[in-house]
Amino acid sequence: MNFLNKFKQKILLLLMPLLCFFATITPAQAVEEADKRVLLSRHISLDLPDLKINGIVNVFSLNPLTGQLVINFADGDPRRIFDLMSESSGLLHGLSSKLPIQHLVLKDCVVNLSRKGLDLKFKSADIPAGHLEDVEAFISLNKIWKVKTGAFNLQNFPFSGKKWQELRKRMDFFPLGYETFEANGEHKVGNFEITKIYSKQVQTEKLNLWIEQPKLGQFDISLNGEKIRIEDPDKIPDKSKLVRQIMAYAGRAAQVGGILSFDKSMVRGVVYNQESFKINPIRFSAKDLQIWGTIDGKSLPKPGAIDIELTAKRPGREQESFYWHSNAK
Repeated sequence: MNFLNKFKQKILLLLMPLLCFFATITPAQAVEEADKRVLLSRHISLDLPDLKINGIVNVFSLNPLTGQLVINFADGDPRRIFDLMSESSGLLHGLSSKLPIQHLVLKDCVVNLSRKGLDLKFKSADIPAGHLEDVEAFISLNKIWKVKTGAFNLQNFPFSGKKWQELRKRMDFFPLGYETFEANGEHKVGNFEITKIYSKQVQTEKLNLWIEQPKLGQFDISLNGEKIRIEDPDKIPDKSKLVRQIMAYAGRAAQVGGILSFDKSMVRGVVYNQESFKINPIRFSAKDLQIWGTIDGKSLPKPGAIDIELTAKRPGREQESFYWHSNAK
């Protein structure tokens, strides 16, 4: 139980990668227990109008808690599903109160809780808003973790309820998805690679992201993208008007068929106490257009302010600078 209490939030991220977004891993093979005696084995089978589940729970030891959970199929409220699993073994204790998703279809899921860590894999997970497949994950007791997934698709914002209303209104980039996701790291350091990302107006062939926490309250972020494609950039919601200004400077040569393309992108940034941030530099590179600059988000008495300084250069013209400052409202 001490292990589970320590890692229950991480387990939630592993079981529900559709939520954040972050959250998935290259699995290790299930770690074999030195002692395979089954202290408790319970088959779970329900076929109710609002909950269907078929699986088995095996508990190998109680101190530390080790065991295996196999869910062949589950369809219903995930809070009830995990409550049922917890009643059977204690393996998923505490998850039911953490889930904002109300319906889940889970297929071919195996969770191994061993003396070395947690190993997870499942074939597919579906919620009303989206789908995730071929997930494999591992997290060790010393906080080394790996994740790998197949295709992910989210058609709209997945959480209902009043607390999410404002965020739902602002997130107008669905459908959102990718083809593959791989990540690995240790504690609060992680490297992520995502291929064939797509959203409402933006597609990226490959994205590499590195996150590190060098000290308390600070996260260093490094991001590299390849083959970025932006459809109808003039239609992107743009309070600053910088996109339209840069597109006017770039001219038609950089916007073939109403599509803006970059071969590479680079972002280096620091987030302080999850409130203020500084991006320096941000860079987009293409044959007919180069854009670089900085973005500084200041945490004043809320809501704060943002400063954006960008420079653009196209062949045959002098480079031009663009600036925007705003107190957010």
